[in-house]
Amino acid sequence: MSRPGATGLGPLADELHARDPERLLTVLFAAPEHRADLIALYHFNSEVARVRQMVSEPMIGEIRLQWWREALDEIYGGGPVRAHPTVEALRDTVRSRDLPRGPFDALLDARSLDLYDEPFEDVEAYIAATSAGLMTLAAQICGGGEAGDLGQIAGRIALLAAVPRLRAQGPYPWAAITGDKDALDGFVRTELDQAVRALSGTRLPKGGRAAYLPAALIRADAKRLLKTKGSLADPRPETPSFKLQLTLLRANLTGRV
Repeated sequence: MSRPGATGLGPLADELHARDPERLLTVLFAAPEHRADLIALYHFNSEVARVRQMVSEPMIGEIRLQWWREALDEIYGGGPVRAHPTVEALRDTVRSRDLPRGPFDALLDARSLDLYDEPFEDVEAYIAATSAGLMTLAAQICGGGEAGDLGQIAGRIALLAAVPRLRAQGPYPWAAITGDKDALDGFVRTELDQAVRALSGTRLPKGGRAAYLPAALIRADAKRLLKTKGSLADPRPETPSFKLQLTLLRANLTGRV
């Protein structure tokens, strides 16, 4: 049995708390019987999302992603899986919740684009496979439906907010973005403002609501980013946990982002 750590939810949750604390907060709003499965899904996502930062060249990253494809072969093969905490937890989640494999394959294919310093050919397809696809899988765990426009718009906002950091590291989704900070900031602010307005007032589905709560945090973070006076690439202080919790509580109670 897993021993409680910093989160009291087990080792995977402790690691997720270090990698993606905001998403872990949303798990606490899920029904108790859904939390372990959400943690398994989100931990898998954190593993593949950080491949770019863990490797020194694209080929090594492709090898890591292939390792996860082979792990999925085992999970969906119905037999034993490799001895790896995330794989074992994801196996239990996939099999108990009857999650389809397609979104997982699409997510891995999209993450391979992160490995190369080239603009994406289809940014919307990338968002559909990553943020929106992940939200749909989470919703299925929680008894909800497709993420739809909510997942797509929230994913676009999250990607736009990350662009200054991504551009500094190498990969950059939009061909319109250049290395010039002023041009980058102008592009991101314009696109981000439009996306935030599009998400404003959106209702969160009742069924599986915890799966959609990341959209509320994404919108709140984007609004703070738009108020930034300097370059969007400058380091920003972390938002206090109590503010994140208030945002989630309000969204969960009102059903609006």
